[in-house]
Amino acid sequence: MPLPAPPGPCVLALDVGTSSVRAGLYDSSGTVLAGLPAERAAYGWTATPDGGMETDAERLFELAAGVVNAAVEGARETGVEIAAVAVSAFWHSLVGVDADGKAVTRVYGWGEMRSVPAALRLRERVDPGAAHARTGCFVHPSYPAAKLLWLREATGATLPRVAAWMSFGEYLELRLFGVRRCSLSMASGTGLLDLRALRWDPELLDAVGVEAEALSPLADTDAPTPPLLREWLRRWPELAGVPWIPPLGDGACANVGSGAVGPGRVGVSIGTSAAVRS
Repeated sequence: MPLPAPPGPCVLALDVGTSSVRAGLYDSSGTVLAGLPAERAAYGWTATPDGGMETDAERLFELAAGVVNAAVEGARETGVEIAAVAVSAFWHSLVGVDADGKAVTRVYGWGEMRSVPAALRLRERVDPGAAHARTGCFVHPSYPAAKLLWLREATGATLPRVAAWMSFGEYLELRLFGVRRCSLSMASGTGLLDLRALRWDPELLDAVGVEAEALSPLADTDAPTPPLLREWLRRWPELAGVPWIPPLGDGACANVGSGAVGPGRVGVSIGTSAAVRS
């Protein structure tokens, strides 16, 4: 009996969530391919006694690369063509890297509360209402704006080694492509993006003491995909030249996926964390 023909071109979807990373193959209708269940790898965060939420950047990258590897191997074995790679990742994270692209801080998550005093100081340096109007984010310890101010004061000798600050989604791409870029979606969850001008907000950057060059260049979802580094091209030749959408904020993706994208619609996410977004 002849084997069934493989489905048409599919999308490899990678989700870096707060408690696990997952990768699966989806057809043009958004349905996961039968016989190719999503690959999943669980991980944890360290909750420090003083309110920290942190995890290891390299370990998390290895888990993400591992589930992508498993999904690509599944596609290879079944003859499925991967037409694009789409990535979502948790919002509001922050990691510092050196000039060689190596992480020199931990990944600080959305639940990081050691930045509470810094958020209070930031509220004294900027007009909180005006900052919210420009960025869509409150001056709050969850957002990277407050985390940056806290880290400037708390990291001591580590800080001079930091050449760039980024979300984990950006770090993932840096390791795969060797270039920095930040999707507008991910940037919108930093508290540092001027939503109207679509640029890093000069007043907030000045208030937290960070130059715009220390943040990644902004990119939209249709930005050209840089070539994978040689190590990953050897491992995943199927992904050579395949469009790779810059990581999007998982909260935004949850709203799009649930249809809560217009006036009068609210999306409720209940997972490792819970959120209500409109």
